[in-house]
Amino acid sequence: MIEKFYDFIIVGSGAAGGVLAYNLNKSRAKVLLIEAGKFFRKDTFPRTEFEYTTQLFWGGGLEFDKNGKMAYLRGKCVGGTTIVNQCLLDRFDEVAFSEWRLISGIDFFSENKMKKYYDKIEKKLVLQEIPEKFYNKNTKIFIEGCNKNSYGWAPLRRGQSDCNLENGNDCIGCLGGCHRDSKQSTLVAFIQKAEKENLEILSEFFVEDFEHFKDYVLVNGIKK
Repeated sequence: MIEKFYDFIIVGSGAAGGVLAYNLNKSRAKVLLIEAGKFFRKDTFPRTEFEYTTQLFWGGGLEFDKNGKMAYLRGKCVGGTTIVNQCLLDRFDEVAFSEWRLISGIDFFSENKMKKYYDKIEKKLVLQEIPEKFYNKNTKIFIEGCNKNSYGWAPLRRGQSDCNLENGNDCIGCLGGCHRDSKQSTLVAFIQKAEKENLEILSEFFVEDFEHFKDYVLVNGIKK
């Protein structure tokens, strides 16, 4: 049984939890970050598709909705789904924000009001557009099709710092965790940095429930 007290306990280490833990830790609060999955680093991520599919995802890979019409990939590791995606980091446009604003009633869902938050978080990341010299055949065909049909297109913007493409690196390891610490996952951009400043991380811990008391909240779960 683990019995410790913290100022904040964050459950889940993905795009939200990892950043929140980093910021709270920066404020000198005593923070515990809990993750149900394993704690991999660049030199311990699984090397094959079979291994990373079974170890980095909830359900061992694809999960489907109740109707079997939509599939989901949810990361189950420190860094969450930011570990197992391509890290394309474009901002949402007013088309998306206006729909969210209409449905939610939250008035700050707009390009203008969200800009300062985008600006702040992007200062913590390394963002790069893919140069034209690295476009592959599929990309060129896609661009040609867009141009012929008068569709707009723009280069992808990825969170990456050192893919070493100039020297021919083609590891194609993005979906199974980055072996270079190049991809700007929450693990790389926030969690590992906060860890050096005393953030506590508890991996392979399944939270079962919470008990609310007058002065504290008790987090119950199982350590695998």
